[in-house]
Amino acid sequence: MPQKRLSVLGVFMLWASLAAASEAIDAKYKAVGATTLGKPAGSEKSSAGGRVRLYANGGIYSSKASGTHAVYGPPFGKYKSLGAEKGKLGFPVTDVLTKPDGSTQTLFRHGYILGDKDGAATAQVTPKATFMADSVSFSGGTKPAMKSSTEAFLEPESPAAGGTVTCKCAPSSSIEIGICAISTAGTSSIRCQKGSCRNGCVINIVKGAS
Repeated sequence: MPQKRLSVLGVFMLWASLAAASEAIDAKYKAVGATTLGKPAGSEKSSAGGRVRLYANGGIYSSKASGTHAVYGPPFGKYKSLGAEKGKLGFPVTDVLTKPDGSTQTLFRHGYILGDKDGAATAQVTPKATFMADSVSFSGGTKPAMKSSTEAFLEPESPAAGGTVTCKCAPSSSIEIGICAISTAGTSSIRCQKGSCRNGCVINIVKGAS
C-alpha cells in the first residue's frame, strides 16, 4: 500500500509540474505575442529535461533551472543550428533582449547569442561559465576576475578569448540605459547588484577584450 500511494503521489507531482510548465509557456506566448513568434508549429513536448513548444518564427523553452523564455528571429535560427536545447548552449535564461543600439543578446545556460542591427547572429559557447539572467558562475576551479569596478572578464583564465561582461537595467524585452553594479559573489561567481534601475539588472555581454 505505501508503494502504491507513493506511485500515485509521484504521478500527481509529475502532472502538476507539466501543467505548470504548460501554463508558463502559454503566458510567455501571450506576453511575447503571436506577431513575433507566429503560429504554433506543433504540440508542446518534453526535451532535455524541460518542455518546448515551437512556433513559425521561434520557440518557447521551459526548465526548472532556467525558467521559461522565448527565442525568435535570427537568434532562433542560430540556436537551432547549434542543436537548440539539446546542444552545448542548453536552455535559454533570458528572452531575446534588445540593446539601446538595436542589437540583441540572448543568454543561455552555457553561452550566448548576439544579433547585430542587420540581423546577423553569432553564438559563443562558454563551457566553464553557467549563466543566469543576473549572474555567471564558473566551474573547474575557475575564479571570477574583475576588469574594473563595473566590468568582469567572461573567461578569467584566458581574458583575451572571452571579452567582458557588465550589468544593465532590464525591465522586460529590452535593456535600458542605466546603472547597475557588478561584483564577485563568493569564490566562483559574479552577480549584478541593483543600482538605479527601476527593476532588476541583467548580465550584458561586451564584445572584445583588452
